[in-house]
Amino acid sequence: HGSNIWFQREAKDLLPEGFTSEHSPNGKFTKETDIMDVWFDSGSSHQGVCAERDYLTYPADLYLEGSDQYRGWFNSSLITSVAYSGHA
Repeated sequence: HGSNIWFQREAKDLLPEGFTSEHSPNGKFTKETDIMDVWFDSGSSHQGVCAERDYLTYPADLYLEGSDQYRGWFNSSLITSVAYSGHA
């Protein structure tokens, strides 16, 4: 189906049959609509965290991540930083 399935199906159709959650006792679920892309959203967080807080340095002196993230989160962070500010 590809990523467009998110827009083509209802929330109930994306969950396993019989799925329940204590957070939705009526069994009704809604899809999140304010995330553009998880890697873009998390990768651009440096702008909302480091750049907007005077007590933090921007750009950051150190960037820590899991070994499984360097192709997703780190690259997204690098690309969005260079696109926005012209530097890493």
